[in-house]
Amino acid sequence: MRHAKRDSDHNFDAESMLDSWYRNHSNELRAYISKRLRDRELAEDLLHDTFLIAAKKLDQYIETGQSRAFLYSIAKNLMLSAARRRKRTANHVISDENTFASPAAVPLSGDSERHQHHNNLADAIDLLPLNDREIIELRFSMKLKFESIADVLNVPMNTAISRLHRAISKIRKQLTRTQSTKTQ
Repeated sequence: MRHAKRDSDHNFDAESMLDSWYRNHSNELRAYISKRLRDRELAEDLLHDTFLIAAKKLDQYIETGQSRAFLYSIAKNLMLSAARRRKRTANHVISDENTFASPAAVPLSGDSERHQHHNNLADAIDLLPLNDREIIELRFSMKLKFESIADVLNVPMNTAISRLHRAISKIRKQLTRTQSTKTQ
C-alpha cells in the first residue's frame, strides 16, 4: 500500500498505519481537543471518532508525510460540528470553565514577576478571537510546522503565516496595554 510510505520507511497495511498514528499522535490530539472543548468526555469521544474517520478515509488519504495534519484536520472538523450541535441544543458556546484550568491557573515555580507575566500572556491569548487562539495553539502548544497548520486550517501556507503574525501582534498590543495600565 503506497499510503504509509512517508510516515515511515516501512510499508504498512492500513491497520498497522492506523495503529502507528494512534501511538504517535493520540496523546497530543487528546490534549488539543480537550483544551479546545474543555470537556473530557466529549474529547475522548472525538478522539475516537477522529481515528474512525481516518480509517474510513484512508483511501482518500494522499500520502504527503502529513499524517499529523490529516488527523488534526479531522479532529478540527469534528470539534466544529460538536460546537454547532451544542450551540443549537444548549444555546451556548462550549466553555465549562471548571472542567479544565487555563494555563493562567497553573502557578509557575520561580518569582512572582514571572508568574504574573505568564498570567498576563494567558489572559492576552484568551482575549483573542477563536481563530487566532487556534493558530497560536497549533504553532506553539502543538508545535506544528506552517505546512501542517495550513493543512489543518485548510488555508494556503502564506495565509497561515500571516494569521500567526497578526495573532502575535494582537498579543503584544494587549500585553502593552496591560503593562501601561499597571504603571498608571
